[in-house]
Amino acid sequence: MMVSTARAMVCLSLCLCVCQVSGSHIPARMNKTIQDLLERYKIPNKERFNGTPVFPMDPLNGTTETKRTFMGGVLETYEKLLGQMLEACDDAARADLSYILKKIQMLKRSSYQEQSKLLQGLHDLGNVQMDDRIIQSKALGELPWLYEEASSLMQRRRRRRQARKLRTRPSA
Repeated sequence: MMVSTARAMVCLSLCLCVCQVSGSHIPARMNKTIQDLLERYKIPNKERFNGTPVFPMDPLNGTTETKRTFMGGVLETYEKLLGQMLEACDDAARADLSYILKKIQMLKRSSYQEQSKLLQGLHDLGNVQMDDRIIQSKALGELPWLYEEASSLMQRRRRRRQARKLRTRPSA
């Protein structure tokens, strides 16, 4: 539990540092609070920096939509993780964890509401009752509209790429 918690805090620091480089900043109090929390977890550097991050960074190489959706999921996960940490922490850490949790919730509320709704919708898709004949029948009935919508989105994306190529070609 302590190792995964420490890894999560290191990844939080890393994610927040990435945000800082891209133009945002980590408030000094938040940075100090994270450092204080990390000092409470006596995790050897060998374990903390073992090359296995809690959150993969690959999605951050994708499109802006992909990055925003991924970061929405990361913030959602931190919200749950910090809530879990709050349940198991001593009084000394409670105020620090609560402060970090509030900062995560504020960022999520102010910038990632749409992504939260999308993630909830994706989560709900995982709960579809696959063996229910009524659900199967309803899904088949909805398929033509959804297939058309998915095809339409792909065509719009293709047209945008083609238009972008035409705009960037040098004139002869």
